Amino acid sequence: MINIKNNNFYFKIFMFIILSLIIIGTFYDQQISEMFIDSKSVWAHLFEHYAVQGVNVVYFVVFEMMTWIAWRKITDKILKWTVVIGMLLIDLNEMFAIIYDYIYYTAAVIQKHKLGTPWADSFDAELLYDHSQEFLFWFLGVFFTFIFSILFFKFISKQTEEELKYSIKAAFIGLLVIVLDQVTIDGMKNWWGRYRPMEIDTQHSQYTAWYVINGNNGHASFPSGHARCSWLYLYLPLILKRNQFVLQRFFTALAVIFGIGGALGRVRLGNHWLTDVSVSTLITVLIIYLASRVLQTTFVVKK
Repeated sequence: MINIKNNNFYFKIFMFIILSLIIIGTFYDQQISEMFIDSKSVWAHLFEHYAVQGVNVVYFVVFEMMTWIAWRKITDKILKWTVVIGMLLIDLNEMFAIIYDYIYYTAAVIQKHKLGTPWADSFDAELLYDHSQEFLFWFLGVFFTFIFSILFFKFISKQTEEELKYSIKAAFIGLLVIVLDQVTIDGMKNWWGRYRPMEIDTQHSQYTAWYVINGNNGHASFPSGHARCSWLYLYLPLILKRNQFVLQRFFTALAVIFGIGGALGRVRLGNHWLTDVSVSTLITVLIIYLASRVLQTTFVVKK
């Protein structure tokens, strides 16, 4: 039986911090956010482009798991190969989505620097869409899909029946987490219609508090979609086998770093208010935490 007391304790602390930020933001959102803005911030741009692939990473992982679960469980050869090939194509598509920013944003930064811009001022570059990166994009997409497919094949094939039951459950709940999180936050974006910091005029006449619902007006600052993507990495520790203690700790720590960095980075660049990323964090982490309760496990299992 897995002890969930520590998990609940840390979750309560985390929720207290997030709720405190929302309460503070209720009164000082505009002042804190505008004081924090720096559109040239290097670390914020790095998190914006390198730490927001959470949706595609979780999709890739659960589809890879489903691919090799199907290989293991389906007995009919024609059906097995049909399902596995189809799933591998989905895996490849998700890998392309994961590495897209890594390749084209990195190329844009390097290109801007080559044109004479100092490194410190090159990280606000727009994605470089040109044919010179296509071979690298396709090669790395296929290469990483192949490598991870081997790893996930071994991961699934070596599991006991009990472990396999957990993996099946974790994979399907992972899909549900992504869909529920996306529907919730995207729906609120359209409903709230909040202006972003970069969209308001010098008189701040368009600014509204986070709890004010403006309706569908084409603006979508609240809640933050990028913060949601950064925090979805937190589902990865739940996918691991329950005895992979070191990996659980690693991916939990990585998810927290990506989540905090990705969320604050959006405020730093002037794309969101503090409450935009705080509420998005609250929703996403809460959904993942509820998923852990359904799975009856924790992010890090004690030995």
